Amino acid sequence: LRARGAAPYEPGPKEGIALLAGAPGAVALGLARHRSAAALAGRLLWGVACAIDAAGAPVAPYAPPPGGSADPLLDRALARLEALLEGAGAEAGAVQAPVSFRVAPQVLAHLERALERLAASVDRALAASDDSPAFRDGAFVSTGGFHAIDLAADMDALGAALV
Repeated sequence: LRARGAAPYEPGPKEGIALLAGAPGAVALGLARHRSAAALAGRLLWGVACAIDAAGAPVAPYAPPPGGSADPLLDRALARLEALLEGAGAEAGAVQAPVSFRVAPQVLAHLERALERLAASVDRALAASDDSPAFRDGAFVSTGGFHAIDLAADMDALGAALV
């Protein structure tokens, strides 16, 4: 700001604490975490496909079941892996891949589910009041908008899904 000749911004009443401790900071963090985790999820999908191919693991378990499963996110993870593994072949005599390879589609689906939940929480937070009290209809009303428990819980869940 100084380099452009602009005066430093001075937060108004409650703005400073709202930015530090309120839901606006959690919403911004949720958006940033979602963006970076979604990019990482795409790279993880490619990494899984490369590892399966490099290990010479059988690729048949990565095809979606006929008619689909009860989990559309699992079906999507399987379809993506199947497309990436097209043309890959198992080593001669390979019966099955290690369990860490076989559960990869379920892990990818769980990660996608955690990303969807965080996105939904961010959307709700963006549409809600983020302060208490809030000025509505000419009066100050007490709200719980400053308490972004769903954002915090969904960011924790996303962290666990990434692990």
